[in-house]
Amino acid sequence: MVRQIQFNADKPKIIDIFMYNGEPLLELRLKLLYDVVDEFICVEARDVHSGARDKQGLYVEQYAAMLEPYRDKLTILIIEDFPTPDAGTVEALQARWSHILPESAQAWYRENYHRNYAADYVRSKYVQNDVPFVPLVCDLDELPDPAIVGVFGDSFATYEKLSTAHHLIMEHFFYNFRWRYTQPFSNAYAVNEQGFQDMHGDLNRMRSIPDPGFRGGGWHGSYFLSVGGIIRKLQSNAHREFSTEQFVDPLMIRRCLRSGCNILQQEPVWVLHEHNVSALPLPLQEFHRNLVFLQEHCG
Repeated sequence: MVRQIQFNADKPKIIDIFMYNGEPLLELRLKLLYDVVDEFICVEARDVHSGARDKQGLYVEQYAAMLEPYRDKLTILIIEDFPTPDAGTVEALQARWSHILPESAQAWYRENYHRNYAADYVRSKYVQNDVPFVPLVCDLDELPDPAIVGVFGDSFATYEKLSTAHHLIMEHFFYNFRWRYTQPFSNAYAVNEQGFQDMHGDLNRMRSIPDPGFRGGGWHGSYFLSVGGIIRKLQSNAHREFSTEQFVDPLMIRRCLRSGCNILQQEPVWVLHEHNVSALPLPLQEFHRNLVFLQEHCG
């Protein structure tokens, strides 16, 4: 059972945990969730998941002025170096995730390490001090709807349910808010402190498990980047199979941004539908306009 709390006086702290690698969506995330989140935990690594140390410094330093209005709620954790996994760890990772190619296993280890990095900080600040909390465990481009996040802090019945992780079932967009995928996205999740402790620091574990979910959970923005940003993402992330020349052709990427075609050239082919951007909340509409300008006019 979740421990009993005096809910009015001791409401759970809402914690937003995410990895960061320079994505433009960070500012929208902070702006959108600022009023309903008690602490943002932003984790950036000096290395990218592919293992190449090709970053020119830290993005949190490069964009420090943009972050300044949110610093009272923003905690930044830096991974100086990814550890090297032993053979047993890599084998266990491949056994657990069937989609991992042998040549990508160490890159996936780094991604998992990155996502889990905040767990010790959360345990030290909240668990050890007996503070009730609800962490949102998302990638940065998985934007929870602030309306449902507010319920996690205001409804004791909902908070109790979160002893089992609940996925946030999101509308799924590609490139910008013009292109919507037919299937929703549901890897991001919320959990309370009991469920968090049951994970033993493995925040990755619940992302692909078919647990209960909340519909209307938010918006997932896949590849919400400039052409150059998409190329950088493909060359640096754990999906090493998409880092070759055929996938990082800027002309092909720009064509897909405009027409909604599949930059990963996968089968079955994505079916993207044009979405009515004006039906989205105003902050998302504003971000969409700025992103489309970036995609059209910046490399």
